[in-house]
Amino acid sequence: YLENLLEKAALTARKGSIRANDLTEDLDSRQEISIFKLTDALLNRNLTASLEAFQQLQEQGQPYLLMLHMITGQLVTLAKIKFWQEKGCSYNQIAELSKQKDFVIRKMQEKSSRFSAQDIQVLFRKLLDVDISMKSQSKDPRLLMEILIADFCPK
Repeated sequence: YLENLLEKAALTARKGSIRANDLTEDLDSRQEISIFKLTDALLNRNLTASLEAFQQLQEQGQPYLLMLHMITGQLVTLAKIKFWQEKGCSYNQIAELSKQKDFVIRKMQEKSSRFSAQDIQVLFRKLLDVDISMKSQSKDPRLLMEILIADFCPK
């Protein structure tokens, strides 16, 4: 994010120097976003919101592997809660088994209806493929993440 901000300031700087005033406006307008905004959009299967959140995270310099890790963690939680819910477990049983906070359980129960068991299996496979590609191949991680986001949010 800072690198992009400095490059922009360098291009627009007067007399070849960058002053604090040149950066203040962009720093003040920068929207902070957490990775949870991305994971929420993905679990809602909202492509537009997911891509916007991903773009903002990139601008902030969030590492791709951290984003991937957080997406995987949220999908694991969703899958567990969906499994227990479909097995007929009560809310209290799910809370005890998952050791998650109430708001997480409620959120995952609401979002779980957007995913079939097969959807979840396919997405776990895609997450693994992206992880392997990022760590062992010279593929563009931005492109890998954009494809993953598109896979999460079918039309």
